[in-house]
Amino acid sequence: MPHFMALASLDAWARLLFRRPRLPQPRYLLRIALNLAISYIGTCVTLPERLILMPYLFVRFRSPRPTLHRPVVVIAGYFRSGTTHLHYLLSCDPNMRTPRWVQVSAPSGFVLSWALVRWMMVPFVSNSRPQDDVAMGPEWPSEDDFALNNWNLASSLPGRFIYHSQHEHYDRFHFLENLSERELVRWRRTQAAFCWKLMAFAGKRTLLLKSPSHTARLRELSALFGPQLRVIHISREPDAVVRSNVRMAERLEPYALEPLPGQEEIRRRVIDEYVRTEEKFLAEASQLPANSVAQVRFEDLIADPLGQLRRCYDQLGLEWTDSAERGFRRYLASVKDYKPRHGAKPSTDDLDPELRALAHKFGHDRPAIEHVPIEHEVRPRSERRAIAAIWIAAVVLAAAWVGLAWLAKDRFDPLIWAFGILLGYVGVRVAGRGSMRLGAMASAAFVVLLLLGAYPATYLAYAHKYEGTQADRLYHTWLAIKGNAQVANNMMFIIFGFVSAFRVATRKHVRPPGA
Repeated sequence: MPHFMALASLDAWARLLFRRPRLPQPRYLLRIALNLAISYIGTCVTLPERLILMPYLFVRFRSPRPTLHRPVVVIAGYFRSGTTHLHYLLSCDPNMRTPRWVQVSAPSGFVLSWALVRWMMVPFVSNSRPQDDVAMGPEWPSEDDFALNNWNLASSLPGRFIYHSQHEHYDRFHFLENLSERELVRWRRTQAAFCWKLMAFAGKRTLLLKSPSHTARLRELSALFGPQLRVIHISREPDAVVRSNVRMAERLEPYALEPLPGQEEIRRRVIDEYVRTEEKFLAEASQLPANSVAQVRFEDLIADPLGQLRRCYDQLGLEWTDSAERGFRRYLASVKDYKPRHGAKPSTDDLDPELRALAHKFGHDRPAIEHVPIEHEVRPRSERRAIAAIWIAAVVLAAAWVGLAWLAKDRFDPLIWAFGILLGYVGVRVAGRGSMRLGAMASAAFVVLLLLGAYPATYLAYAHKYEGTQADRLYHTWLAIKGNAQVANNMMFIIFGFVSAFRVATRKHVRPPGA
């Protein structure tokens, strides 16, 4: 799993590393070097579109308080409160448009660079998040706060996961309090510009945003989006939220560039921020129109997801459609076997006083509603048919590669990487669910594809340049294959294609929510 700032622009890294210049401990130097190398690639890929869009965005959002008045639904709730589950559900509504991981990872790019970066991320991004077993991938929904961070560090994430000693400095972006005027304007413009990029080709769809920090930003979001802002707040039993956040900080240690603080210090920091965040939400939500905010408890959403979603839609004046319900049901069927990590639930009397008060405010001192069963659509799966499809695809792709080389007189080496991705997708789409066996077959088929196609593709692309007899041409073709295989970029294409075939074909979830 790469660092969440790996594809951030180099100027964002400079802002992070040079705020308090100091030599990091040796164990973190390799992390920094690797991330800067990837950032350099990401910066080069996104730079053309960034330069093209810069004049327009500068003029469009030059105001100290820019506006972007269009329908938007914001999912609020503190970290580890069930916001991701709700986000994935709502993104299945075809009337919603939400940011994807590829977009928040390289926010300074746009349509073309996002398409390229998406394929670049396939071999490296895990099929599940490092802090839990929730599915993810380049095209899966993600938090727009990562975009604000990776574009110009207008986020609390560095103090949360990278430099814990600077938590107090970066946490100001979480609450949007105690910021200088310049810092606040930077957050406003970045938020507005990224949302504009998302909606540039979205038509009349509603923008769907999810970031736990938005829970404490309703006043600013209301000023940005105007009266069309709608908020769905999800809450969870407070002790489970705190324990899950402490565990998340420990599991995301590979993102840090300095040692973690002690567990008790992390716990106290989480409690303080958690209580302040939810209290700020309640205060600012009370200033919004009654039909602008809906609340749901995590346990109720698990017990009756469709009923709770319909209630929120009705309360917020959102249109409930048959296509949205079908999307909700498909996603719920795909995660019906997922078990969230719950510990023993303490009684309300055992909670810290501030957590006990929070549990009462959001109704977590009451039991969950009665479970409502859902009839899930059962889709047949056939791994044997998927394996056969992989081998057929390998032969077809090899033939297509040879034909393209003959027509264009070029071997198109970057296609090797794409072949691995395509083989993995063929297998997982036919099977309906990935597996280790399917991944092994896709990788083996990728090797066979190279064996079938490399020699004839090289011969048809380059043999006309060789002098001598037919035997000489065949021999020089073999030398060309051996020589090209040792070139760094060709070795990269082969390795990434092999890994991509395996990674894609082992995916548990074929399609991201809303796809």
